[in-house]
Amino acid sequence: MVYGSARLTVLRRLDAVRQSALGICSGEFRTSPVESLYVICHQVLLHLRREKLSALYFFRAKSVSKHPINQLTLPVGLRRLYDARPSHILPFCERVEMLVHD
Repeated sequence: MVYGSARLTVLRRLDAVRQSALGICSGEFRTSPVESLYVICHQVLLHLRREKLSALYFFRAKSVSKHPINQLTLPVGLRRLYDARPSHILPFCERVEMLVHD
């Protein structure tokens, strides 16, 4: 789950590496649209894959009553700090709860 908590610039680099690898594997031209590359290779966009894996882990952890994730809550003051500084990355529980509620 650390993978999904990286900054967007780092995740974009990973997306570019994956896209070039898919292009090489499928024999597509470098100028081919990214969306068609994912369709040809039967792959999901990385941001959707990250969201899916995070949600699956979150629900699996919530189903275990003694899992530490069940006791984690963000104090109100800390929540206000994260709201004031959107460049800071929220903890995993908070990110996934926002994802699940959307």
